Amino acid sequence: MIILGSLILICLMLVIGVSVPMSFGAVLLFIALFGGHDVSGFMPTGHWKVSSLVLLAIPLFILAGAIMERGRIAAPLVSLAELMVGNVRGGLSAAAVVASGIFGAISGSAAATLTCIGSIMMPHLRKANYPEGMAAALIVSASPLGLLIPPSSSQILYALTTQ
Repeated sequence: MIILGSLILICLMLVIGVSVPMSFGAVLLFIALFGGHDVSGFMPTGHWKVSSLVLLAIPLFILAGAIMERGRIAAPLVSLAELMVGNVRGGLSAAAVVASGIFGAISGSAAATLTCIGSIMMPHLRKANYPEGMAAALIVSASPLGLLIPPSSSQILYALTTQ
């Protein structure tokens, strides 16, 4: 009954235009009050999770990606990837995927990988007569590849929540 009530409450709040975080907070409060849970531990636990030093790694990963983009470290990285797989058929697209994997492993952020490798590889792919949509889809789909290689921001969040 509480689950049904909370689903109705969240749908109602979203329909009337309440923001998503406020809706989830109201549902959390609804479940806590009507489910017989003690609400006194919510704030200290939430504050501890947000103020953890582990979460500082995520913006620092994005900062590292931005520094690597501005420092032009990605251009030699793309050259290395082209050297590795550039001589095979479709080598430029494979080089984009390899460069995204390497850069993503270094930066730990898909957003930083997308901006950095995308800004370098898109002109190369345009020059090689790749369709604009295919080139963009290739880079966007290859950017999260680095998240599978530790340490990444998603793995840090997973480790923090399962701690």
